Amino acid sequence: ERIVQTAWEMGQSLTELLDSARHRLGEPELVLSESDFSQLVSDRIALLDALAVRKDIELSLESDAGLPKAVYDEVRMQHVVDNVIGNAIKYAPPGDRVDILLDCAGSDLRLRVRDRGKGIPPEELTRIFRPFEIGSAKPTGGEVSNGLGLAICHAVMNAHNGSITARNRPGGGAEFTVLMPLRQDDRG
Repeated sequence: ERIVQTAWEMGQSLTELLDSARHRLGEPELVLSESDFSQLVSDRIALLDALAVRKDIELSLESDAGLPKAVYDEVRMQHVVDNVIGNAIKYAPPGDRVDILLDCAGSDLRLRVRDRGKGIPPEELTRIFRPFEIGSAKPTGGEVSNGLGLAICHAVMNAHNGSITARNRPGGGAEFTVLMPLRQDDRG
């Protein structure tokens, strides 16, 4: 389990550093295709479950039935989904649950990821999507952060004409919301 965790963190760090270098040259170049976003989310949850099990965290997915396919860059969206779910695992208390909700919101697919950790200090909510911005909240299992993941997610979502936002939940913890247009030509 420790090897899996370390390998995943190293892979994420390397991917984030390379993506950050690419993003300095402008928005990421997308390779668009029509794909099943619901399946992508399910596949990423299956992959990230090994990290959750290490902290005795349950990953709970609620997805509307029959969600339409969407046009997006599958590799880049894997990174976004991995990052928001991985962060929820990172900051959730051991023995808790991370809720992942997937539905349509107008002409967008909406992915919401909720944890029950300490949340994000209000003064940091506007800064967490900036490169190299590391918040004051500490991961609950000693995981590391390089401050690039959310900045890259923000750039990827902008390139998709979508968005990523964060808020604190009334009962504690944070919620990240990813909105992705079903079709890229709807927003262009």
